Amino acid sequence: MSWDAFRQLVQSWAEAGWLPASLAWGFAVNALVAGLIIGPVLGALGTLVVIKRHAFFSEAVGHAALTGVAIGILLGEPYTGPYGSLFGYCLIFGIALNYLRNRNRPVGGYADRGVSVDVAGHGRQHPADPGGQGECPHP
Repeated sequence: MSWDAFRQLVQSWAEAGWLPASLAWGFAVNALVAGLIIGPVLGALGTLVVIKRHAFFSEAVGHAALTGVAIGILLGEPYTGPYGSLFGYCLIFGIALNYLRNRNRPVGGYADRGVSVDVAGHGRQHPADPGGQGECPHP
């Protein structure tokens, strides 16, 4: 069965009332199938990120993306699509962060302490304080 035949089958079931009416549109069927495919993949990837202690790394790269957008707009990229600076800055930031993380391995501590400085500034729990007993120096 081809993809178009499957989509038309789902749309006909929605029009007949067997499925929700929103699936009568082709883009809604595409979105549903994409969600069903990518959901388990991202769930497994998210588990891997947490197990490998890269959660702070991914949050820091997300914040770097916003910095890359700002730099791109300041350098003259169109505000509707500053993709060059976004990806470029994230790539440079990720490589530098990985270098620093591998270079500074504290004995008996967490390897991602440098990344957690950014998170601690937002009032979240610091990884060096797993019991949550300390106080965050920032409001």
